[in-house]
Amino acid sequence: MKKSLLAWGVAAAATTLFSATASAQMKPEDQIKFRKAAFNVIAFNFGNIGAMANDRKPYNKAEAEKNAATIAAVADMPWGLFGAGTDVGTKAKPEIWKEQEKYKTLANDMQAAVTKGSGSV
Repeated sequence: MKKSLLAWGVAAAATTLFSATASAQMKPEDQIKFRKAAFNVIAFNFGNIGAMANDRKPYNKAEAEKNAATIAAVADMPWGLFGAGTDVGTKAKPEIWKEQEKYKTLANDMQAAVTKGSGSV
């Protein structure tokens, strides 16, 4: 429950704080920190849904819907946080910076899929 509340708090705050303009004004180390936090929120919620889908955890519709809504709310956040100087000291693949259009398309596809699917869990 505590992790779920934290995820919701991060999602709400981050959705408000991050736009392309805001991230461009952030220091690279802050972009990395918030990008990692957004991916952690997404991973936590996908992990919970995955556990239900794979019978490692009992299915709970309300919880799954909350997880899906959180993913949909946060899904666009990390993609604006791959600015200049954020390619060092992380596990992010160098291709992200070399092939930005490809990754932007993949990010948009993911955002569309999670937004569309968030109401059908």
